[in-house]
Amino acid sequence: MHRTFQPAARQAESLLGDRLRIVSYNILADKYSGFHSYCPACYLDWDYRFPQICLELKSYEADIYCLQEVQQDVFGDQLKPWMLQNGYSSLYHPRKTPVGILGPDEGVSLHFRTAKFQQRASAAVTFSKHYAAAGMEQQCGQSHGVAVNGSGSQNGFSAALQNRNEGCVMALLQHIPSMRHLLVCSTHLFWNPNYPDVKVAQAAVLCSSIATFLQEQGLEASRTPVVIGGDFNSLWQKYRSDPWDVVGSQPLQSGVYELLQRGQLPPSHQDHPASREQQRLHKATQQQLQQQVQQQQTLQWQQQQQAAQAIAALAAGKHAEQAAELQVAALQTSVSVLDSAGTGHTNTASSGEGGNSVASSRGNGSSRSTPSASMQTSALKQHTFTTSGLDLDSSHFMAHDREPALTTRTTTFQGTLDYIWLSKQHWRVAATLAMPYQDPSAPASGSISSVAQAEPVSNFSPCPNEHQPSDHLAVGCDAVLL
Repeated sequence: MHRTFQPAARQAESLLGDRLRIVSYNILADKYSGFHSYCPACYLDWDYRFPQICLELKSYEADIYCLQEVQQDVFGDQLKPWMLQNGYSSLYHPRKTPVGILGPDEGVSLHFRTAKFQQRASAAVTFSKHYAAAGMEQQCGQSHGVAVNGSGSQNGFSAALQNRNEGCVMALLQHIPSMRHLLVCSTHLFWNPNYPDVKVAQAAVLCSSIATFLQEQGLEASRTPVVIGGDFNSLWQKYRSDPWDVVGSQPLQSGVYELLQRGQLPPSHQDHPASREQQRLHKATQQQLQQQVQQQQTLQWQQQQQAAQAIAALAAGKHAEQAAELQVAALQTSVSVLDSAGTGHTNTASSGEGGNSVASSRGNGSSRSTPSASMQTSALKQHTFTTSGLDLDSSHFMAHDREPALTTRTTTFQGTLDYIWLSKQHWRVAATLAMPYQDPSAPASGSISSVAQAEPVSNFSPCPNEHQPSDHLAVGCDAVLL
């Protein structure tokens, strides 16, 4: 399906300047394609999808491509040679494949037209490593995470962040016609909806790493044009309640989107780690209580069954010794179930300042959060994440005062997760890549409107499919360098 670039609705100012076309696209790694069983296998085959992706990329004629889910073998054997043949230089940063996922590593790639740019420097960052190196652990007070289920940090914010391998690849380019420097970056944040706080921290580290890189090149972040394209796995607005959030009369904005657009995220936001850790603690408590209730119900049923057997034995004229043995067995079952449920001697783990407690998941021994965990929780509640001086805005929002209805659609999810972020003092957006569907919530052509409630898109099939080679849609813009 051929897609064109549509003029921006907001064009109040003159757009004189150097125009650059930027496209960001999650191309769906081959090893993940099997998750989409609704798509016929012939359209999931990489030998079918890769030529389709190349045709699509070529049709956009972009100056800069930011790609995600690029397998390492695909980058070296197919994508990089294809880009070189078409006049682009390429950079790549893989992320280590998570345990349990087969196949080669995949990662993010960056491609720029050599006729327009010269590369001055480049860097690749894994967020978990930069998080520690930048001292953000200490700033957030999260060197060990907050205890959950009495099991240490395994379910905590810090542990989840440290165990992830997402990152970014960036380059300092010199625009040949104007001789100006600009920073371009491709990134991909954590996918898991249970951890929007980890995504917030990754977005903050992304900005911190860009600012640090520019400083190392002798440049100021506030004075250097910045382009960040990627799959941020974060909705710009959430209109309906789901297992992770309760949505009231007004839509919720994800922490990542608010951080990047407003420059900071306070502890009061629902996606801040302080809020999400408490939510996870509460959920863990509820799950433990449910388990205890189920165990107690099982105990009662077993006692009733064994008591009935004892009565039946007496009624059948069996010896009293046999009936007594059955009653002893019922008592032993009671003690066993009570012990496994933790109700014989209940142990609690203090949740810190809030004063709430969580029943230990272990039947024996006590498990309490350490003073350091309480201090970590307190420090986290006071930490405001920032963009390290970057003043960003989404290219589509700059053009239309809204985001597209969706950039991904499967049989189980649809929403906008992909964005191109620009340093708004350096760019104006002349056009954006049109979406291959009709958005019922979009304002009339040429007008600007904020949407209070999005209407679902009904004229677009789940991806990938015969015509869409990925489960994401490319996003793009024509940006004018001021």
